[in-house]
Amino acid sequence: MPLPLSNPVHDQPASSCTRTLLAAFGTIAIFYTSIVVPAGFLLGSAQYIGSLIGFWLVATCTSWFFVLFGTLSARKRGTFVTALRFGLGPLLSLWDSSYAVGHLFYPMNSVPLYPTSISLTAVAWAFIILMVAISYSLDRLYVSVTTELASSGNLSEDTSPGCVGSWLGLPRNSLSSASNDTSEMANEPGNPSWLSSMPITETNTTVTDEEKAHLLSDLELVMSPRTSTIPYTPTAPGWTSVHPRPLRPIRAHPNLDNIQTPPLPSPPRPHVFHTTTTNAVYRLSTHLVPAAYPRLAPDIPPSEIPAYTPGASPADRREKMDRLVKQAVETQTAYEKGRLDGEPSEKLLWNCVNRYTWETMLRSLLNAPAGAMVDEVWAWDAVQHGDAAVVNANNLNGIFDWLDNTRDIANFLLHHLPEHVDATVLPTRLPRLPASVTSVREERGYRTRKLVVVGHSFGGCTSLRVAFDFPKLFSSFVLVDPVIQRPDMYPSEYVYGYVLGALTRRDRWSSREEALQLFQKSSFFSAWNPDVLRLYAEHALIDDAKGGVRLKMSGLQEGISFANRRLPMETWELLERLDAGIPLRWVVPEKPLSSTKELTHERVWRRPANSTNVMFHFANHLIVQEAPCELAHDISDFLLCKYGSIRDCRTSRM
Repeated sequence: MPLPLSNPVHDQPASSCTRTLLAAFGTIAIFYTSIVVPAGFLLGSAQYIGSLIGFWLVATCTSWFFVLFGTLSARKRGTFVTALRFGLGPLLSLWDSSYAVGHLFYPMNSVPLYPTSISLTAVAWAFIILMVAISYSLDRLYVSVTTELASSGNLSEDTSPGCVGSWLGLPRNSLSSASNDTSEMANEPGNPSWLSSMPITETNTTVTDEEKAHLLSDLELVMSPRTSTIPYTPTAPGWTSVHPRPLRPIRAHPNLDNIQTPPLPSPPRPHVFHTTTTNAVYRLSTHLVPAAYPRLAPDIPPSEIPAYTPGASPADRREKMDRLVKQAVETQTAYEKGRLDGEPSEKLLWNCVNRYTWETMLRSLLNAPAGAMVDEVWAWDAVQHGDAAVVNANNLNGIFDWLDNTRDIANFLLHHLPEHVDATVLPTRLPRLPASVTSVREERGYRTRKLVVVGHSFGGCTSLRVAFDFPKLFSSFVLVDPVIQRPDMYPSEYVYGYVLGALTRRDRWSSREEALQLFQKSSFFSAWNPDVLRLYAEHALIDDAKGGVRLKMSGLQEGISFANRRLPMETWELLERLDAGIPLRWVVPEKPLSSTKELTHERVWRRPANSTNVMFHFANHLIVQEAPCELAHDISDFLLCKYGSIRDCRTSRM
């Protein structure tokens, strides 16, 4: 398997200068082979016309094939590979071609014919070498100049990867995007969650001044040049298998038709979502989907977090919290080792499709060059996150298996994702599709969609796990620092710390305004993009019956989520078996959350085929919250190169 080169010029796609020179050479070669060569043969020696026409056909077809092959490969290959593919066909026919041209001046088999042919061949070789040298120099100049401009912030609006710019719209493809998020209980930079339905309709609606003002801050955010690519890193030996579990079958709830759809806990939001570059209008809606049935874990009543008592000893409260954390971790461990009795839970849970903290990134993506390619976005809430946590409050369990979120995602993609992308207003509760549709999706994927999953943290792990059982559903993945850990390298002290932090953090405020003010003063939240933080304060909180507001996801449920660590190790082990036809794009921070840099390097190359990566040196684990615009434009570049034209890929930074 070829490994990536470390030379930055080789890593760059061939520049437009290179492609122009190579295309010119290809055109000359085709003209030379198609017209001059047969003329030389026919004028020089008519008695050999049969064999000469054969030579001519072979040379012409070879030249055409390799010139076209070189053109198609130029968008992803460096200078030398591109030059080789452009020049290979003409090179193969140079001797015959030069021999034929010699016929114009000398009779067949005469002595001067051979040195003339050799001389012509040498001149052609010299021209090719000169062309490659010039192209290589131009590429080096191109890379150095653009890097210097990016460092100084002087890139023009046409080329700068800023959050919003005057981008040209691209041809629309049928493309779906799924995403992942962190939970409301963002006490540590590892919190889980994630994907909201935005069926699209396009009109010529003009973007209002208010919307432009709302996006103005995006214009000032330019992609930092402080990114790098992780070189190929093989998996170190010595790890022990965790014996990954298969996905259990997903059944329809037996009484689903007789169960009333629960009301949405949050009031309706504005129904339109504008883009500033194409004046496209996306319709924003919220939906509920029945979760996978039955669940994997048995019913375990959740514990109660000790209430804060004024005047109580902090040491006493800490002791109670330590006992609660220990109980949560031990219960989860007992479940993972098969030591818990009881049948799988049959309680009906719901997934909500509407994930607010992704909206800053999504707005930037829809205004980026690849935005016109995105037809719809489905932003997912796990059963204990966001509005889903409010809907399921009375049925949530005392333990949680990440594999259930994998089953929930598979359930949605197979049984509930609508057949077609259109502007029709969808019902709040998405109906279950016929079994015939599901079976086609399992075997052949979607008929009218390309599904690109963008998964962060917990969502990156759980969504990728679906692809091992149903690879035909997915076109590609963008994995934003997913929690995928090498076995034996996920220490229990990390788990204990995350659970304790979730249980002890503040979750109530007198108002959303107070919460936002305190968030802005927090060292943890101050790293977030201001627009993301505003959305978080507005939508992660719900009115509390006791007065004030509280987080939608309780500290207990967040802690229970942190206590599960088996699926990250199972997914790591399975990664090398993932279908090589599914492209992977890894986006990781410089500082890993709960592992070392070496393990991060190893993880992104666990499945080396069809994988690329980028490291953001300016963000931590919560890339979606801290660098949404930079992430959006990396995703845009990825979409352009995977699903756009050669011209689209040339304008990207991939």
